[in-house]
Amino acid sequence: MNEQVSNPDFISETVWRYFWFPVCTLEEFYAADPSGRGPLKVMLLGETLVIVELDEGIAALGARCCHRSASLALGFVDKGKLRCRYHGWAYNGKGHCVEIPACPDMEIPAVARIPQYETQQAYGLVWVRLDASADTKIPLCPGFTDKNFKAVQIEPYEWQTSAARRLENYVDLAHFPYVHPNTLFDPNIMSVTPP
Repeated sequence: MNEQVSNPDFISETVWRYFWFPVCTLEEFYAADPSGRGPLKVMLLGETLVIVELDEGIAALGARCCHRSASLALGFVDKGKLRCRYHGWAYNGKGHCVEIPACPDMEIPAVARIPQYETQQAYGLVWVRLDASADTKIPLCPGFTDKNFKAVQIEPYEWQTSAARRLENYVDLAHFPYVHPNTLFDPNIMSVTPP
């Protein structure tokens, strides 16, 4: 059998980059730094990013300075820009270097930039999409604003698995009577009616 077809983890490095993922709650983001603007270091599909609030709003940027690869998670927001703690290079929300303090009169090279990813806020979460070349949307969650439902935030936890396996777990109802008896499902009902 073709390895790519038989291995569900294969798609995590190709297809998943087109989709929106929550990387933190707004509450986590604002609590992560005394300034309330970040940066907050997050991991998405094996990539380390920083979430930071700059002049342009909340942004998701590459986690390393393009100058000497210092961690921008150790940086700070200064006058609406993300400033590297190593040499002070400053980045805007598009990932462009806009200031090099050691060379204030030098024209900043166009290659002086870090990756920038699409970011949106919805349902009290910060969402990031690594590849914007497909027209994907943040999943609808009508229950979030429905007064008949209660949204509960729990402490974050990690699963040692791929995004594909994690998503599969959420939509696979047939495992409920075996894995979650008496909590999420009645163990006496084994059949599943597709939604």
